Amino acid sequence: MSRNRETPLDKLLSAVQAGSVEGALAYLAPDARVRGSSEKQDTERPLAAFLRELIAGNPALVVRIRRSFRGGTRGVAQVTLDGLQSLPGSDAANVAGMWIDQAWVAVDRDGRIETLELHWCREQWARRREVHVHGPAAEAA
Repeated sequence: MSRNRETPLDKLLSAVQAGSVEGALAYLAPDARVRGSSEKQDTERPLAAFLRELIAGNPALVVRIRRSFRGGTRGVAQVTLDGLQSLPGSDAANVAGMWIDQAWVAVDRDGRIETLELHWCREQWARRREVHVHGPAAEAA
């Protein structure tokens, strides 16, 4: 976490780590948005919906905060997300492993996050998806 005072991003990440949807939502501005990139396009959507899906869809989620700092109204954290991800329409047998390094950049005002930008290595993301789609043999290749 931050060496100085805890930032809204630090508090948000702690709530996500604890699996607390309500705790995470407490640090958001009412119209907070998340921006990120999928394999096909850049996306933007409500941050509250993203956090609900992230926390509820990953029952064993571990958030490792590697670094965190603040500059003005921006908080930046280098994180590793590790856990199991429930897939759409999932049951106990429809779960995928997830491990991804990301940088989270949050802009806050009055102690609440207004925007969160997610950045990650697309090559790492593609490799992880290929292992999931093609099985462990693909990882050894």
